[in-house]
This record gives sequence, structure tokens and C-alpha cells, in this order.
Amino acid sequence: MPTKKSGGVGASRAPRPVKARAGAARTAKVKAEPSPAALDAVTRALDHRDDAAGRAFLQPGFAYTPEQDLLFALGWPHLRWLRDDHPDDVEPTEATLMRISSENGWYGLVWPRGLATRFVRGYARSSVNACNLNPTHALPVLADATPIRAGEGPRLMAQLFGNRRYRGGAPTEHFVFLLEAMHGTEQVLSWALTAFEQATTATEPLDRDEEACTLATTMGLLMLRVPPAAAAAARVRIEALLETAPTEPLREHLRAAIGGAAGAQALGLQPSFYLNVTDDPAAVAAAAKVGKHITSGRLIFLGGADVVRAILPHWRRVESEHETVALARWLAEVQLPEAIELLATLAVGSRARAAATALLATRVAYARPILEQAAKGPSGDTYQKALALLARAGG
Repeated sequence: MPTKKSGGVGASRAPRPVKARAGAARTAKVKAEPSPAALDAVTRALDHRDDAAGRAFLQPGFAYTPEQDLLFALGWPHLRWLRDDHPDDVEPTEATLMRISSENGWYGLVWPRGLATRFVRGYARSSVNACNLNPTHALPVLADATPIRAGEGPRLMAQLFGNRRYRGGAPTEHFVFLLEAMHGTEQVLSWALTAFEQATTATEPLDRDEEACTLATTMGLLMLRVPPAAAAAARVRIEALLETAPTEPLREHLRAAIGGAAGAQALGLQPSFYLNVTDDPAAVAAAAKVGKHITSGRLIFLGGADVVRAILPHWRRVESEHETVALARWLAEVQLPEAIELLATLAVGSRARAAATALLATRVAYARPILEQAAKGPSGDTYQKALALLARAGG
């Protein structure tokens, strides 16, 4: 998650992780892949799925299944699952270095458990330049294959502030949500708040805002997945932090985490500033219209069809196949005619044609009549080609 400054996110026995249920879909970086449920992936991010504060934002029928409706309300795609039999866990130390240091090496929603454990430790204790782990600092940590204990979590979170080397927003988000998948949302939200409180009262103030600003945004998302009383208590602590945060960018990101559209608008129109805006769909759409990057499928949930319309004129700004596939994945979860039309456009003319076509084919019953009608309009040639792709795919 970019920040304003950069322009560019002794415990009792843990309960059994919650398995992802059918309907929670994802794709990989360059092709469609099975859902977390199909991969038998697990997460503790959904420990409070039945009483989470985010249930207040449910939009039944926004997605194709009630399960995906719930996931959207609870902050999807900003949560992670863990898989125990991932092939990259055969040699996880080497895989951590190779996959995470590559240009598009980040995993999406489902991570190998062993690799995720090594990444969380390595990230807290080493440095990265935007997205790459520094092997010199990380290698000794990556040799540790033991699960992260509850007592270790607060220390790792504190090291995010104490180890003052540049990190990008995206890996900080992975760090937080992987810890959440391992230890549950209430635990990780508490660790994050405590790390903030200790860092802002230290004799030597924070000298970099990148991790702190990203962490502020993630705390707003974590608050969706805890019970309402826990979310209210976290809000009180964040309001107190507004009085002690040492820099203005950090105060603004904390305000955006809990302040709705007004807090986000104080930061500007970068789309990632609007991930916690639940009170003003028009403000979210305005950010999507001018933003250089299409940051998250959550923006479509928050702003609806107007966000998809805002993306349509500038989807070609997406810089990589990895990002284009992510956009296609998000669109494939949304039951909106505008989403089908943009997904069809990606299937016909983007660098991620194969993935977009495969995803469009999974929605053929809903998509076909929409595309047949759109084919009669001004951009009919594009939609005729999309219908032909569906026919060749057997849809």
C-alpha cells in the first residue's frame, strides 16, 4: 500500500484454523487457479466470521455466492490463507529467496505455510528494496522452520518499527495478513496497536513512515474481522494515537483508517488511501478515476459499478501481466454487467488474455446475455470477439 510520502499497506492453545469455504476464489499471477477451498487452505482471519464487525457492510448478491459476499464485507482480497502441501515448501528456504526476490514473486491469497513462516521472520528482521528480501540479513532467519509462537508475534511486529530500513507497502501488508492467518485477527490487531503505541512514545521518533502508514491502513481492515466491541476498542486506541503520532503523514493514515471519506480525501486521490472508506461510494469512484494504479478489488465493493466505469478508460495503465490478472480475478467475483464488460475487454485485448478468458468462462451463464446485448452497441466488435472466445472455450 503506498503512503502519501512515497506516492506508492504465553498464549493459550490456538483454536483450529477455519477452512476456506467454497466460493472464495482467486487466481495466480498469470493463470486462473483453484480457490482456497479447493486447495484445502486454512486461515484464522475468519475466526469471527459469524460475529465480525464487517458483517454490517454485507451486500447480498454483490458477488456470485453468499460466501464471497461475506468475504467482500470482511475486507477481501486483503486477507491470506495458508496451504500445508504447497510444492514450494519442499525447499522453502530457497523458495523464499527465489520467489520473493523475483519481479512478480509475491503470492496472492494462498501462501505455502513454511515459506510464509520464513517470510514473516525474515521481513521483520531484514530489509527490502521495495519488494525484495535482503538475503544477507534474512538467510540466518530463513533457516528457522519452527512455527511462529504467540509470544514471538509482538516482537516481530515491534521490529517492523525498530529495524529502520526501507520497505515497500505490499510486503508489509503480506507480513500483517500472514500473521493474522496464523494467529487470528484480534491477536494481530492488538500486537499492531501496541507496537504503534510503543513506537510513538519512544525517545527516538520514527524516521520512516512507510511501514507505519501501511500498518495504519491494515489496522482499519483488521477491524472488519473482529467483533464490534473489539473494533470499537481499537478505534479508541487509534484516536489516542492521533495525539501522539510523530509525523503528519502517519497521523493522516491513521485518520484514514477510521475517518471514512474525509480522512482519505485529506491524503489525496491515490486509490489505496480509500480501502477503509465505507461511507461514500462516490469518493471511492473519484479516486479510481484518477488513480494511476488499480489497487484492489475492494474498491469495486466499496464504490460499485461507478468504480468499474472509472477503471475502463485507463485499465491499460496496469503495468504487468501480474496486475492485469489480479484485476481480472476481482472482476470475476463481482455480479455487475459493467464487470463482465471490462472482463471481456481484458479477455480480448490485454496481456492477460488467457487468464481473463478462463475467468470469464466460469461466469458464462451470467455473462452471455450481457455480452450479447453489449455486442449491439458502440463497442460491439470487442464483445463479439469475447463471445467467440467463450464459444471456443466451450461456454
